[in-house]
Amino acid sequence: MASTSSLGVATTLTPMAFFEIVMLKAFEALVDPDATVDVGAGMIAAGRLQSLLDSRTEQPDLAELRRKVTQIAEAVRTTGPREMWADIVAKLEEPERPLLHVDDVSDDLAEAYEPDDFDDSSYDY
Repeated sequence: MASTSSLGVATTLTPMAFFEIVMLKAFEALVDPDATVDVGAGMIAAGRLQSLLDSRTEQPDLAELRRKVTQIAEAVRTTGPREMWADIVAKLEEPERPLLHVDDVSDDLAEAYEPDDFDDSSYDY
C-alpha cells in the first residue's frame, strides 16, 4: 500500500482503489464526445471482452441452479417421510466437504489487463 499526503491529510491508497480511479478517469475521457479511441486498443478491448463472456458461459446459470435446488427441496419435502426431515436438515447443516474436480478459472482474470498492451505515448496528458 502506498501512503500519500495532500494538504496535510494522510491517505492510504490501495492498489484496488488506484485501479478503480484510473478506470473511472479513463471512462470519463472515453465518454467525452470528442474522445478518440485507438483502433488497436479497441481491438484488444473487444478480444478481452469476448474472452470474459466466453468464460462466463462455462459457469452455471445461478437462476437455473436455484430453481433446481428448490425443486429438490420440494421433492424431498413431499416424498420423504416426515420422520427423516430432521436427519436431512442435520446433513445440510454439516460442514461442507471440498468438491472434487473443481476447475479454477480465476487465472483468466489476470489476463484481463496487461499494461504492455497499450501504447500510451499517443495520448495527450
